Amino acid sequence: MSKSIYQRLTGRKRTLVGFSQLWLAPDHLLLVRSTRFTEYYQRFSLADVQAIIVTELPDQVTLQVAVLAGVIASAAGFFSVASIFAKVFMAAVAMLALAILAGNILLGPRARCHLQTAVSQEILSPVTRMRSAQRFLARLRPAIEAAQGSLAPDRAAAIDGGIPFQEKPPDVPHPPGYLPEVLFLLFLVNAIIVLASVRFPQTQLANILLTTISGEVILAVVALVRRGGRDPRRFIYFLIAAAIAGIGWDGIHLAGSFYRWINGAMEAARQGQQGPPSMASWAAFTQSSAMYAAVWRIAVGAAGLVSSWIERR
Repeated sequence: MSKSIYQRLTGRKRTLVGFSQLWLAPDHLLLVRSTRFTEYYQRFSLADVQAIIVTELPDQVTLQVAVLAGVIASAAGFFSVASIFAKVFMAAVAMLALAILAGNILLGPRARCHLQTAVSQEILSPVTRMRSAQRFLARLRPAIEAAQGSLAPDRAAAIDGGIPFQEKPPDVPHPPGYLPEVLFLLFLVNAIIVLASVRFPQTQLANILLTTISGEVILAVVALVRRGGRDPRRFIYFLIAAAIAGIGWDGIHLAGSFYRWINGAMEAARQGQQGPPSMASWAAFTQSSAMYAAVWRIAVGAAGLVSSWIERR
């Protein structure tokens, strides 16, 4: 069996009706579209490629906030229902929503890729993220240069009418994302939940904090990692870094209170009590620790939202 001339450039971009994928041959690029029942092949000669345009798309802030709301609602439902089936369902929904949120954030900025020839402009649908677009271009550029040749800097300057060749193209400004704003808004929401959990202990609002504070940690770490050199704002990331210390301090209080509740449940079992203490008896924060957790979240959340708006302008 002869070896295939095609090399896989991208993974499969799956949809509800099929998938699409890009393959590279020595002299052409192959776009495969499958609808499960039929396959459509489109070839682009490397010698005819004029340009490949990659555009970064806006962050899906609305989707991320909606999914985060689903996580919080599912966590609240888990502690509110008594049925085992309902609890399993709520836990599965919360884990699925959290996985979608983390995956959407960790995959990085979205992108749209166009391939330009003399007669058409085609969207390369398998290229959906900036990270995959960079890998795609890194593998495709040498193949195009091998098919079309490359111009020496002095030759390119002569063709451009004497304009000197620049080794580095000018930087293209990227609009900052809205992930920090989502985090600051979550701080304000959690501050309300913390105060309400102390004021109304029978509502079991404290149980939601296990999920929402974990969401704070994930969003804070991802915001700092993704910042890189793309976001020129400075003060809001200083606030996020400072907030991580506050989250850690609150985490110590949560772990301590939960440990005490577990010990209480074990002690009740040793004494032969018929039913162990329910989660409704767990107090995540004392009055003083709840006030501290709420105050710093309100301060950081409000200052962060205002600073984000000012620095974005």
